[in-house]
Amino acid sequence: MQWNPGEWAYHAPTGANCQVIEARSLWGETTDGIIYRATAARMADALANETLLAPLAAAVAAQKWYNSENSPYPPNLLLVRSLRSRKRGKPMTLSHAIYLPTFAPFGSARIIADLARDAEQAGWDGVFIWDDVAGSDKEMADPWIALAAAAVATQRVRLGALITPLPRRRPWKFARETASLDHLCGGRLVVGAGVGGGQEQFGDLGDEPDQRVRGAMLDEGLAVVSGLWSGESFQFDGAYYHLKPTIFRPQPLQQPRIPIWVAGVWPHKRPLARMARWDGMFPLFWGIDAPAEQQAHLRSMVASVQALRQATRPESAPHPFDVVAVGETPPGKPTQTAAHLAEFAAAGATWWLESLAPERGGGPAWSFSQLRERVLAGPLGDQ
Repeated sequence: MQWNPGEWAYHAPTGANCQVIEARSLWGETTDGIIYRATAARMADALANETLLAPLAAAVAAQKWYNSENSPYPPNLLLVRSLRSRKRGKPMTLSHAIYLPTFAPFGSARIIADLARDAEQAGWDGVFIWDDVAGSDKEMADPWIALAAAAVATQRVRLGALITPLPRRRPWKFARETASLDHLCGGRLVVGAGVGGGQEQFGDLGDEPDQRVRGAMLDEGLAVVSGLWSGESFQFDGAYYHLKPTIFRPQPLQQPRIPIWVAGVWPHKRPLARMARWDGMFPLFWGIDAPAEQQAHLRSMVASVQALRQATRPESAPHPFDVVAVGETPPGKPTQTAAHLAEFAAAGATWWLESLAPERGGGPAWSFSQLRERVLAGPLGDQ
């Protein structure tokens, strides 16, 4: 029986619903009945009772696939991660990704694609890159060419540019590019959006320098992108963008749309309402380095955004909403790293992005070899 990545499965001995990560000589209904495709009713039971997922949750928290290496069941049983509970729009476990700039030592699409492949093999859940066009005299790769290269080099990890300053892009061109990339990567794309910052990225290049204006452009741009993704006739008449009726096809592979994560800098309040309208939030705590302080602010932001979602979009409550935390963890200290990440998860984070900026920890710049070794060590740094 052929099982495909992303397909739902039901693990009979534990009563756990799972999602296939990799199809590799997998067993099915025709063997000994251990694995079944999950029925809608059975999945509903699991979502109503999260304890059904507990047997696999511990393995996932330890970043170990539930396979022959750590399973009492026969080899090649099932390569899965436990289903993220959508009961309250929060996953049971933290997803882990690498997060890197597109300039040297990562200044080519080939380097980024190769590192994405390394990350996937080391057990990371995502590969996200910066979206800069200027601001460095080092060699720099175009983020969207790099993502396309990473898409064909990987099969499982989530991919995306975090954060794309949409006001410097033509929303219709961006809609076309992201829909195409979503098909290329098999529905693994995440779109990160924000107003951007830095004179060298905007005013110096002739783009809009006023951040408030860019905020209004961002809101209109997201509406345009989302509308064009619908695959239906769409028109728009705003202050900054004007479209006569047009149809963009194909739609993105992911439905109802590619997830959109919105960035915002603490303690600004305006981005909170924007975050609540979409599918995730990327809080930035510039100048706040203490993890405990970041976690306190994260709790506050998550609570504010969730309250706004409940007040303005009550229909979104059952759907997933991702919360991103960014930082650095050391290799070779899995217990310390696990405890650190658990604190961010308790504060509301659903994704941990391991920063691979060369200036890690404020010390001397790490070499490419050192940064790659951190990737190869896996999310907990224990490989």
